[in-house]
Amino acid sequence: MRIQITFIGLAVVGLLLLGPGQVLAGQHEASEKRASSLTGAADVAARGPALPLYKPPIPPKAPGFVPPLRGSPAGRVGGGSRGMPDSSLPVLAALVPDHVALTLSEQPSLFWYIDMVPKPEVRLVFALLDEDSIEPMREITLKVEKPGIQRIPLAAHGVMLEPGIDYEWSVALVLDPERRSSDIIASGWVTRLKDAPEGLESRIQAGAVQDAVGTYAAAGLWYDALAAISDLIEQNPGDASLRAIRASLLKQVGFQDVARAEM
Repeated sequence: MRIQITFIGLAVVGLLLLGPGQVLAGQHEASEKRASSLTGAADVAARGPALPLYKPPIPPKAPGFVPPLRGSPAGRVGGGSRGMPDSSLPVLAALVPDHVALTLSEQPSLFWYIDMVPKPEVRLVFALLDEDSIEPMREITLKVEKPGIQRIPLAAHGVMLEPGIDYEWSVALVLDPERRSSDIIASGWVTRLKDAPEGLESRIQAGAVQDAVGTYAAAGLWYDALAAISDLIEQNPGDASLRAIRASLLKQVGFQDVARAEM
């Protein structure tokens, strides 16, 4: 009892020392803090739980293409030019490096570019020759529905490449069927490797799908790298980062204009 009375007495003395004004001020301050706390709780309830801060996606690393250490029988040939007398003619480009480019595929996809849909009377022809032939081993008439990067899947046409042989392929605008010398041609070269570089298959299997593009490019397998990134673009047409990767590959082999047009 004595202890309780002592505490009560001390409290009364403290209040008398503070004075009525200070007591009221303290009560007012405590009231404001409670009100502020309630207001903050109401705001949180209205807004809902706090969302994590937005972090922009990290852009994918552009693959570096490493040209193979081998000779080239010829460079690529570009087709068409805006400087020609007839400016209505499309510009063609075989999307290959300026040397024989490599693939592991028996039936790779070949890629080319056209900047406009040709007139109905102009025929587009794909041709494939091996290194010992004068006449094409295969000719295919192509159709273009919209300008841009085009794809020729050899598997769809039953064409197979033998390993170790340099093949020249071309896309031609046939302006006059009776005068094929007037064709506008874009061409490049492809060689199929018999064996994959050491460790390549294990790296491909261990990595993500996107990593395969860089793995092929670093191994000098141009057609495989370009096909891998183009497959991803077809599966995810709205992903601008994938187009940026393909544009980077094209810039590395001299197709800056095509890269800009495709972005």
